Amino acid sequence: MTSPKRTGLGGLAWPAALFILALATPPELSVNAGGLRISAYRAVLLLSFISSVRRLVGGKAGEWHGADGLVLLHSAWAMLALIAYAGVGQGLETGGIYFIEAMGAYLLGRCYVRSAADFAAMSRQMFLIVVLMSGFALVESVTGQHLIRETSRAVLGGPSLVPIEPRMGLHRAYGSFDHPILFGIFCASSFALAFYLTVPHPRFKSKWLRTLFTVGGTFFSLSAGAFSALGIQIFLVGWDLMTRGIGRRWSILGGIFATVWTVISLSSNRSPVKVFLTYFTFSPGTGYNRIRNVDGSVSRKDRFGIHRGISPIDGKPTLLLKYSDFDNPAGSIGFLDEVRKVNDRLFLCTGTPEEGRGEVGFFFLAGPPVRHEGPDDAGSELLASADR
Repeated sequence: MTSPKRTGLGGLAWPAALFILALATPPELSVNAGGLRISAYRAVLLLSFISSVRRLVGGKAGEWHGADGLVLLHSAWAMLALIAYAGVGQGLETGGIYFIEAMGAYLLGRCYVRSAADFAAMSRQMFLIVVLMSGFALVESVTGQHLIRETSRAVLGGPSLVPIEPRMGLHRAYGSFDHPILFGIFCASSFALAFYLTVPHPRFKSKWLRTLFTVGGTFFSLSAGAFSALGIQIFLVGWDLMTRGIGRRWSILGGIFATVWTVISLSSNRSPVKVFLTYFTFSPGTGYNRIRNVDGSVSRKDRFGIHRGISPIDGKPTLLLKYSDFDNPAGSIGFLDEVRKVNDRLFLCTGTPEEGRGEVGFFFLAGPPVRHEGPDDAGSELLASADR
């Protein structure tokens, strides 16, 4: 089993290298094909899918093994599930692109990242993208000017960015990605790769300097998901450094995790997952709405999330009621309300679909000011943070 001839970008075969570059390509470069958005990374997957399949079937990527069959089964089953749920037309569209994204990305790694040298080349490429993005992210976070995205929109066109409320006194950086969460996850996923990189770029030989860039990029995304992914990696790297020479150290770590999980389960009236969502997320209310119940349902008690942010209409600070934080008809069309105070008894409100990019409608809220006593629904999961 030999790796493909290393004639790509920085030692990484072209299909895999182009895919990683495409992940960091601004979404303004996407094109619409019917109702489907073909982004740069989807284009790479579509163009490389057949050649990757031929390479795997032809034995150039080693023998077929169980993981190949499991990924294929998952991708096919997901597509069939979407067809059963949404009908043949919509299901083939959404399920088909999911199949390409899941199976196609797996095949790129399976066929073109097949040696330590290939993996090091991939890690270097991801790290260098993080280095490039980190400088832009710093400026974005401090100034609120999303340089790459706004420049791309000015040149190529496209909708305005969805307004996102600041966190910790800073703006959330997009980099070149579709959302700060995606930017943060990309940077966070490079942390361990950068730390353990055995053949680093000549200008970044220090592992501590490399990790500084990945931590910085992740921080400026101000995403709880990215912070969690980064924190877990930092903990595992720290455990690795502190326990070298200790036998069965990873079994010991597994035992520690099991003990902590058991203690939380026995000492709290909430599950460990809900405890995590209460203390390790920026928005416990919306975080709770991502928990799937035993019967497969998702409990959602509220109609909208409340945010302080920037109006997509006039760019001024405003109170935003974001329906897409929850699962409801208004959220399905990205409905966004704004509330502006005229006086103590009158509030001017706007309602706009498509996360503030659609046609604006107006309405008023009027009445005597009444002291707010708490959520209308006493059983709201937003009260979870008060539980013990």
